[in-house]
Amino acid sequence: MNRRDVLALLAAPVAAHAQGTGTIRGRVMDANSQRPIPEASVNVTGTTLGAVTNSNGDYVIVNAPAGQREVVARRLGYSRQTRSVTVGAGVD
Repeated sequence: MNRRDVLALLAAPVAAHAQGTGTIRGRVMDANSQRPIPEASVNVTGTTLGAVTNSNGDYVIVNAPAGQREVVARRLGYSRQTRSVTVGAGVD
């Protein structure tokens, strides 16, 4: 199997008001063309939380546990991409 491109995964944690959880927002793009990747699967490792990117490559994962988390993006035809984020809890 030949992987044609690498995904570029951008993740930005956003604090939420629920104690102990936060929101992760980001965008998945083609690393070469910088075009958005729709329908990529984005998951928080070690949880059942995840999202699928929209037509702009954007995703939102709510109620992510606070602390250091690993976010993984996958899309058929691309290699898997992983990023670490720190999710804050209850901070404006």
